[in-house]
Amino acid sequence: MASKKAPDLPIQLSSYTRRVLLKTILDRPDRGLGLTGKQVVIGGWVKTSKEEQRNSGAPPSPPSSPAEEAPAASKEQEEHVTHCKVILARISPLLHSFIRMFTNCSRPPPRREPLDTAVPAEKVPSVAYLVNDGSCVSSIQVVVKSSVAPINEVLTAGTSILAEGVLKQPSNAGKHVIVLEVEKILHIGTVDLANYPLAKTRLPLEFLRSYSHLRPKTTTVASVTRIRNALAYATHTFLPKPWFPSYKPGTSFKFGKVDFSEDYFSRQAYLSASAQLHIESYACALGSVYAFGPAFRTKNSHSPRHLAECWMVELGMAFAELEDVMNCVEDYVKFLCKWILQNCSNDIKLLAKRTDKTSMDCLRSVASSTFERLTYTKAVELLKEVTDKTFETKVDWGIDLAEEHKRYLADEVFKKPVIIYDYPKEVKPFYVRVNDDGKTVAAMDLVLPQVGAAVSGSQKEERIDAISTRIQESGLPQEMYGWYLDLRRHGSVKHVGFSLGFEQMVMFTTGLDDIRDAIPFPRSHAELTY
Repeated sequence: MASKKAPDLPIQLSSYTRRVLLKTILDRPDRGLGLTGKQVVIGGWVKTSKEEQRNSGAPPSPPSSPAEEAPAASKEQEEHVTHCKVILARISPLLHSFIRMFTNCSRPPPRREPLDTAVPAEKVPSVAYLVNDGSCVSSIQVVVKSSVAPINEVLTAGTSILAEGVLKQPSNAGKHVIVLEVEKILHIGTVDLANYPLAKTRLPLEFLRSYSHLRPKTTTVASVTRIRNALAYATHTFLPKPWFPSYKPGTSFKFGKVDFSEDYFSRQAYLSASAQLHIESYACALGSVYAFGPAFRTKNSHSPRHLAECWMVELGMAFAELEDVMNCVEDYVKFLCKWILQNCSNDIKLLAKRTDKTSMDCLRSVASSTFERLTYTKAVELLKEVTDKTFETKVDWGIDLAEEHKRYLADEVFKKPVIIYDYPKEVKPFYVRVNDDGKTVAAMDLVLPQVGAAVSGSQKEERIDAISTRIQESGLPQEMYGWYLDLRRHGSVKHVGFSLGFEQMVMFTTGLDDIRDAIPFPRSHAELTY
């Protein structure tokens, strides 16, 4: 049966360069088979290489000189030779029969094979190696002959190459259905092998953190980066509707002991830990807004779940209450999980082998489940009944639930995302709306399995008397919040907001267990290399 021809799909060039992104070749349904014979330019970095010998093509004829050539035979000589061959061919069987009769030998005479005078094909040194350009998980097999480029320049892992060649089917069947036979090298970026820290073998993530500027070249970190990018794209896809215009606040900085009246801002300034307060001013004018940018924490912690600088997705909605923000958070997180499953399946499969085998199942579960919702009071009651675990922090009503408490509820009790709401007012910021009981506030936390708290949200206090009292109870100077109180004096409205820790979401979707691997250049306590 004739093999089915691969579909003839058009080749796609990169938008601003001549090269073809490997994902447009290798991520096609036919894995690039339909592009056989196409001339392309690819650029990337060497992953692995293997030097070998390949036939140069048809064997060359041996050189001859006039002195070595035999004289041309005459016509009579050619006819004589032909007649002799005919006679010999006819009498040879008879002679063999007589020999077998007189020697009583039944074994047929050995067949004489014609002498093979062909000259063996010339072997040309070449190198076959895998190149990846960062656009996808897969790498393309590239073959470069020594006549095209010095082999020693393209053998080392990490070498960059820009090459032009023809896509062909490999001679030996294997996992690669298409290879690039290079005809021209356009660029080679060699590697200082003596000082290059990334070996060919897989390196632990802890080691790679010391080389954050080079670790994107590794397969694992490249997949994490593509998933991080997909989460950002999905965020802007989910949020920027007509009522969600993007707003990015400025960032202020805190300096050492100086005369602040002579300082840049002429007053004391601080690092921005959240954009929530600034977002409120725009949400109460435009309806709903969101911000996506860096935030800073100066907590003295070496925890694998804490960064001094992180990224936050923060949203504000007017004319909304606590239940509305809980619904929005649930829909948003489900949307992110579905987006990653649909658009990053190859990266997720790779990371499932290297970080967490259950990550893909966990994503599917979260995308299709209904999040558990319970009050802080109910959460405390459940935790007090736990007998199979001893918590480091004793559970009592009024404490700020620690990560160990929240994760136990998500990982062990409900085994799915949990939303805890109505916290004691003492453990939440002054701007959260006080409930009618006077003891709790309209705040919520979303706890994801294996990660912990990933989203914090609340209904903001819209009553000027109530928020003025809360500022005073918190010991904060009211003069610093004059502009914030103005929002309650002039057209106040019920409104909500939430903050999603972007690195926590990256950890959840990739199965990473250290937040420093979820951000390009991690900065934490006593660590500021970049």
